[in-house]
Amino acid sequence: MTSKLIYLTYQTFPANTANSLQTITMLKYFSRSSYDVELIFPNRADNSSGDIQILQKHYDFKESYDVTLTKHNYPFRDYKTKVYFKKLRFHISHFLWSLNVVKSVAGNQKSDILFFTRSDWVFYFLSKKNKNVTFECHQTSIIRKFVISRAIKCPNSKVIFTNDLLKKEFFNNDSFRDKIMVSHNSYDGDFFINKNKKKISNKVIFVGNLLRFEGTRGIDFLIDAFNDSRLKQYTLEIIGGPENIKNELKGKLKNSNIYLSGQKNRVETIESILTSCVGVLINTSSNRHSTHHTSPLKFFEYIRSGLNVVAVDFPSHRNLPFSEQIYFFKERDSESLIRAILKASEEAVNTYGDLDKHSYEERANAILQFIARPEGLEPPTL
Repeated sequence: MTSKLIYLTYQTFPANTANSLQTITMLKYFSRSSYDVELIFPNRADNSSGDIQILQKHYDFKESYDVTLTKHNYPFRDYKTKVYFKKLRFHISHFLWSLNVVKSVAGNQKSDILFFTRSDWVFYFLSKKNKNVTFECHQTSIIRKFVISRAIKCPNSKVIFTNDLLKKEFFNNDSFRDKIMVSHNSYDGDFFINKNKKKISNKVIFVGNLLRFEGTRGIDFLIDAFNDSRLKQYTLEIIGGPENIKNELKGKLKNSNIYLSGQKNRVETIESILTSCVGVLINTSSNRHSTHHTSPLKFFEYIRSGLNVVAVDFPSHRNLPFSEQIYFFKERDSESLIRAILKASEEAVNTYGDLDKHSYEERANAILQFIARPEGLEPPTL
């Protein structure tokens, strides 16, 4: 008998964010299993859509599953207030929506339903109802520590962390070992089928949002480094938005070897990565998520595309698979960055071993086995 998996989340779709792309990609591979899949999320953005065709077009996938867009009558909308009040409104809205959606959804579902979420409060309220729920945790916070410490004690609750450092923020010992999984992010193998692009000599690329939690992530520093005469023969392509930040940076360009491409769709982005030689991971130490918890999607796309990787020397990047093959540089140290780029481009492409196990197909399969087996269900085959 086919079972059901409900992805219940406070995210919004479509969106040009890494977290929304990660969720949609997981849903894509969940839907290829023996489960009936449903996505439920709130109508909390002007462009929020429950139309699967709109999501398919935005994220470039063909799989179909049920999508339910719920009402969101809470004070989330952006008003001209200070950042503190915006965050407060967000947390209040998140709490109230989670409380009410769990009441309406969980009560109508059979006992063999699997729930999956990236929402703290959805995880908490479903756990308290003894539902089979798995929370995918990408960062820490005071609220999240409170929620996980209590919800994990419920019999059918499980947590997936995206790296070991993040897991240790919550659990320093083997307590709840059978209910915890560590799984890095991955790459979507569908975008790499029959893709053999010719490399452009000395092409360096960065893919991602130009901001980090509405603050700088060091893109200006990366651009400044390419003013150095040693990188005169190199090109730098930067893919990502928002558009206003792209335009601000474009006004500061001094050399013609830097291309600010703005947002590209998935196919165009992967093709740009495939033609590059070096991929860059850059952030600032202004937040702990960047320094310790991030597992960047772009990293797995870089290595799948045969790029050498240059990364700011943070514990989070040291915790990535194949980290011994990354060329690290010191934060805000131009000389260190330039040397890393030169070395990465001059040396042969690293051999990353078995990359198949770092695909989203393998990740989804492993997660489904992890969350289904304790319930006595047969692990599905992707």
